[in-house]
Amino acid sequence: DVLATRPATTSTATSTATSPAAKATPTTALTPALEAAGHLLRQRSIVVVVSDCVGVAMPVQKLRALAARHDVAVVEVRDPLDAALPDVGLLSVRDAESGRQALVDTSDKKVREAWASRFAIARKAREDDLKKAGVDHVVIQLSSSGMNDDDAVLPLLRFLRQRSRRLG
Repeated sequence: DVLATRPATTSTATSTATSPAAKATPTTALTPALEAAGHLLRQRSIVVVVSDCVGVAMPVQKLRALAARHDVAVVEVRDPLDAALPDVGLLSVRDAESGRQALVDTSDKKVREAWASRFAIARKAREDDLKKAGVDHVVIQLSSSGMNDDDAVLPLLRFLRQRSRRLG
């Protein structure tokens, strides 16, 4: 059997002086999806979470609780453009989770370095959280020139082989 669920989506409206016409912004939460899986799955199952994991707080306790009863893996799809800003001058960015908007001067090397540093710190924290939760972590690295089938399939095959050896 296959259980497919999407993270819960809520709508929040924000109003700020810099954005007088702020619109409702969708946000996602991983916790409700993990709770649903925990309640719906009666027998030991394989639970796979697929996400870019950008801006997503890993609910360590929920993952650990789910991993105590099920085989849990987080498949992280990494886009190189998330980690490093290109030098393209002024760039308007919007956080997909919070809806916050900002104007970023990507021609400033210090701005690009700060972006990369914050991203690396967040990635390391996420990796540590997944280890603490006791779940498998598979990384699919997209290439900047586009993705072919091997980009996704090879890391998954490697993971499945290692997992098969580990479980005997």
